[in-house]
Amino acid sequence: MAGSNEKPGSPSQEGSSIHDHIAALRPPPDPPLGLALAPVSVGLPQPPAPPPLPAGATPSRSIPRAGEHGPGPAPQHDPGSTTSPLTLLRASFADAPPLLLSEVAPAATFNIPPRSPREALHELRAEVSDLRDLLCKITAGQAHLSAYAEYVQKAHRDIGTLMRTIDAPGEGQRHLQNLWERMVACPLLRSPGTEVDAQQQLHDLAILDEACGKMVLQICLLTIPQQVNEWLQNAPAGYCIPFHRVFAEELPEKEDRQRVLCYLATEPHLLKCGIADTASGLIYRYAPSALMRAASLLLLGFTLCASTAVLFLVCQVPIARWPLQPGDVSAVLVSWFALLIGLLVHVGVDMTKWNQTQGRPAISTLSDSMHWVNARIGGALFKIALALFGTLALFFLGGPEKATALNAFLVGYSLDSFVGLFGASIEQRAAAQIAVLTRGRAIAPGG
Repeated sequence: MAGSNEKPGSPSQEGSSIHDHIAALRPPPDPPLGLALAPVSVGLPQPPAPPPLPAGATPSRSIPRAGEHGPGPAPQHDPGSTTSPLTLLRASFADAPPLLLSEVAPAATFNIPPRSPREALHELRAEVSDLRDLLCKITAGQAHLSAYAEYVQKAHRDIGTLMRTIDAPGEGQRHLQNLWERMVACPLLRSPGTEVDAQQQLHDLAILDEACGKMVLQICLLTIPQQVNEWLQNAPAGYCIPFHRVFAEELPEKEDRQRVLCYLATEPHLLKCGIADTASGLIYRYAPSALMRAASLLLLGFTLCASTAVLFLVCQVPIARWPLQPGDVSAVLVSWFALLIGLLVHVGVDMTKWNQTQGRPAISTLSDSMHWVNARIGGALFKIALALFGTLALFFLGGPEKATALNAFLVGYSLDSFVGLFGASIEQRAAAQIAVLTRGRAIAPGG
């Protein structure tokens, strides 16, 4: 170390030895470190090589590639320098112009997945519903057409764009196209900023409102069945969908919802493992397995037999002053079956009345009986429990003398009302008994 003022182990000498060690471990510096960067594949197509330039022409832009550098001389790494290789690597890209995404891969490479027909129908329904809501406000005088002319024009363009992407099955697409052509023919939709007299504006608003309502209904006829089937597929047997409550936002008019519900109930094989009850507005799900449906029917029969056995055993209770005696078994069983008949007649009358109000005959087949039993097994078991309770209440309240077959039939026909009256009577008796007990406890200390 002669001729040097640096002591052994000084920082500069120690840093130089570290760089020498790194340089010995590094492969030959050709090309220089920081410039020979291998292209990293990220799953994108590489841009094609630029065409050769004419003689004398200068490129307008240069993008550094492997082994190249931007403006200025390429930085070289000196093994004896204290500058770290990472600093040189950053410096090699500092002066390079930014690389645009369009230069890495063409825009067509990033394809946006097209919307499905169902998504397009949902978007179309939303656009038409919002436009109809605004038109209703303009008709009611809550908004001015001139203030929303730009929105109406934009809705016109958006609906037209969505109509070009609709691919509905059957004649549904043709109906939608006809309704849209009728709306486009309305002057108010084409040029909402044009001043017209009030009578003509109300006439145009009425035409658009009617066309929008029919378009929303037609869209729901195409989308709601598929949506209901998806829910039924993931639901257990006996699950019910409150149709009017679920689709009140998509179809604000109850008449339109009832029309869609009747369509679901009458169209064969439209609902998969589902039955629509137009009277209650519920859609029930039944088990797809025939074995499970048969098991539900057997369960219903077993419950009826078990309830009959319970009535028989009640008559055999050896308790003093018990209302039922072993000799009352025949009367109890006759009242039990009469009550069940009254219950079935009540259900049939309700279905007939509903069909008459809707102006259509009752549509039911024997093959659907097992579907109905499986779908409504919970409600059927609850009705049997109420019938058993009503039979016992009839004997306990009126005695065997008043528990005739006719009275039992009437109780079964109005079972819900009878159970409610019986419950109210029990509550009144319990309240009276509690009042007596409370009064007795209040007097006892003074005595």
